[in-house]
Formats: sequence, C-alpha cells, structure tokens
Amino acid sequence: MKKITYYIVFSLISINSLASEQEQPSKNIDHYHNKISTYINENTEYIDEIIAKNEETTKEVNKSYAVLNIRQSFNSLYNNNNDIEFKFKAHLPYVKKRWNLFIDTNDSDFLPLEDKTKESFVDEDSFIDRTKSSIIGLAFEDFNKNWNKKYGFGVKLDFPVDPFFKVKLYNEKNLSQNLSQNFNQEFFIYEKKGFGAKSNLNYIIRKKNKKYESNTYIQYLEKKSNEIEFSQQFSKWRKISQKATLKNTVGFSIAWKKHKMNNSYWINTRYRRLLYSDWLYGKVLPEISFSRSYNYKPNYGILFQLELFFAKDSHIKEASSKY
Repeated sequence: MKKITYYIVFSLISINSLASEQEQPSKNIDHYHNKISTYINENTEYIDEIIAKNEETTKEVNKSYAVLNIRQSFNSLYNNNNDIEFKFKAHLPYVKKRWNLFIDTNDSDFLPLEDKTKESFVDEDSFIDRTKSSIIGLAFEDFNKNWNKKYGFGVKLDFPVDPFFKVKLYNEKNLSQNLSQNFNQEFFIYEKKGFGAKSNLNYIIRKKNKKYESNTYIQYLEKKSNEIEFSQQFSKWRKISQKATLKNTVGFSIAWKKHKMNNSYWINTRYRRLLYSDWLYGKVLPEISFSRSYNYKPNYGILFQLELFFAKDSHIKEASSKY
C-alpha cells in the first residue's frame, strides 16, 4: 500500500513540475484530485442520507475531507524515519447531534507528550507506536456558550482490536481584541491500553500577518507506569507571502516515570508553502534538541513533509488551515 501511495504522490509531483511547459498534465492532476474529492463527498452524502433518513428540502453543506501526509525525517542521534499518515472525516450534517465518521492511520493518544505536541521527528519507539495505531470510529459534538464537547468511540484496527472511548472539552474566550484564551481537556480510555488524559492551555496574541502563541500541556498515561508529563512551548507565526508561512518555536518537556525524571529542550523553525492549487502543501522543519536521556548531546534534525487535502468547494481551505 505504501509503495502504491509513494508512486501516486511521485507521479503527482512529477506532473506538477512539468505544468509550466505543458498545459495537459496540469489538467490531468486537477481532474484526478477533483475525482477523488467528489467521490469522498458523494459517498459521505449517501451515508448521511441513509442514517438520517432526511426528508427536508434544505440543502446542508457537507464538510467531509481527507488528508494524506507523507513524511521523511533525518537526525543525528537515532534512526531516520519515513511514514504515511491518512486522516478522513465524514461529515454527516443531517444526522442529529453532529455525528462524524473518522479514520486515522496514525493515532497519537499514547505517544509521549513531547512527540505528540511538537511537529518534528520522533524517536524509534514513538515512531513504531504511531505507525501501529490505526483507528476508526464515530464522534459527535455538542456546542454551547460555555463548553463545547466532543465524544468519540470506535476501535483500534491493528491486531489485537482495542475498543476505545474519548471525551474532549474545549472552551474559547476572547480576552481582548487581539488576545484569546483556549482550554482543551481530553480523556481517553482503551480496553487494553488503559486510561489517559491531556490538558492544554493556549494563549494567542494576533497582529497583522503575525501571531504569538503560548501552549502549556500536562498529560497522564496510566499503563505507562503512571507517567506524568509537562510541556511548555512558545511560538511566533508570521505570513511571509501569499503562499508561505514561517513558525519559530522553542519548548521544553519534563516526564516523571517510575521515580525517574527525563527532560528535554528544543528549538525549531517550520517553513510551510502552498505548492500547487489550493490542496498541495510542502513543509520543511529543521530542529536542534537536547535530551537528558542522551546526556544533553545535541540532536540535529530536519523533517520534510507533503500534505495533500481532498475536499469539495471552498471547504478545502478550512480543512488545510487546521494543519
């Protein structure tokens, strides 16, 4: 499956590189992208109609989308990694309580907090955990003035099958014209992996083409010897052109496990650019990190990533802005 996906993506990029010389390849790539997006949209609308048995004439917007991420990372201390991540959300607007079907081939619930919250490369253990955590399930959302709630349940698809239940509570407040506060609380429990919880307090200062952000995280994982982790990150994001953004981040994390403490520090820069149309993005992220587990020896690394978004109409911009 991965070989086929790599071949498809390589073909897309090759066609894109020749688009300036030949008009036909550009039409072909847009044709196949539109065909996949239409297929996703039409099939989710069909599922929505079957479940909801909707008889209303009002046309609701279907916001289903799929994301394909292809990563390759290199670093100086542990193995270089490459992986493919596929995420799919089937929006079902006619179903009561805002039900959505979701698929995620790289679920991150039980990853260490540092690997879960920063965008760069991960160590070998986390890489194996991430690539063996495919899940499928249903989720529904409940919105109100104070707290928004999201409930999800499903199964981990990799053998052995592991059913799970998740709850996410989140609250957003505008403290001033340019300052906002966001709080997220997640709980998740798997039959075999056990219980976990993660909290995130986020502050954002917005200015013209710039954004300053502070993120504080705390995580607890029961079956990882009651591991408790804390992480703090500070970021500056800015728009450097109509197609490109730059994000600088500095952070640290502390983990307590079996009466032992491990801490690490890192600084990275993410360059993200729209490569083609409104659905193909490229990302480059160099990083320097220092970890107690490696006696604070500098780890120099770089991550390359392609992001492909599939959705209908203008909703593709909403989907791509989440990443």
